[in-house]
Amino acid sequence: MDRQYSICSQSSGALTNAQNELQAANLKLETENRFLSEARAKLSGAQAEKDAADAEVNRILNSVSTAPSASTTIRITGGAGAGAAGSTSITVGNFGAPVTVNIVDYMTRNYGQSYSRYWQPYVRVGSPVTVMYPVSQTTWSALRGSSSGGVFLPRSGRLSASGLGSFSCGAGAVSSGYGRITSVQPGYFTVQGPSREVYNLRVGSCSRLEANRPEYVASVYDNVFWRGSRSGNEFEVHDLTCLN
Repeated sequence: MDRQYSICSQSSGALTNAQNELQAANLKLETENRFLSEARAKLSGAQAEKDAADAEVNRILNSVSTAPSASTTIRITGGAGAGAAGSTSITVGNFGAPVTVNIVDYMTRNYGQSYSRYWQPYVRVGSPVTVMYPVSQTTWSALRGSSSGGVFLPRSGRLSASGLGSFSCGAGAVSSGYGRITSVQPGYFTVQGPSREVYNLRVGSCSRLEANRPEYVASVYDNVFWRGSRSGNEFEVHDLTCLN
């Protein structure tokens, strides 16, 4: 009798343990299902926000005014052959042809050897030849203050300019710099240098702006090299090259 009672007790204990494990498994399943439902709800909300953001970007880009100003001119890279660094004035909207350069000679000549470690990663293996293109009309429209398309502002707000600056890109003392774009706004690029210093790059009608890919729209975090007349943390830009 005692043996039979012991067997029954063990069976009862095993059943209780099994019931407890089943309840724990059900509770875990319910919890995971609740988390999954919450995640799906958040994903749906995030997708809706993304769709709204995409629609707003498309609306802004579709509203971009690309009509050139007859009184505004820019300079593009001129000359033929590797390392050419001449320039010519043309009306905005008539950007001319891209120019093939030896990027090593070109960047050294324009911006100096001291910044070579920043542009060396963009030298193609086996060939230093690359093509420089004028920046897109979208970028110029943003810099002229004629469109919000392509403008990326920092939280600190805008600078005081409402369009291109009025200065000469002729002779005079110039210095060079390197940094990453933090905003594109009417009349200015703002950039952060290698030591986190901040510069305001004033763009004028004579400024030469280019990039190593066609139809380039200047964007935050892009690498830029520039040269121009400096006053404190502000430059009047003569030449600016974007590499990305």
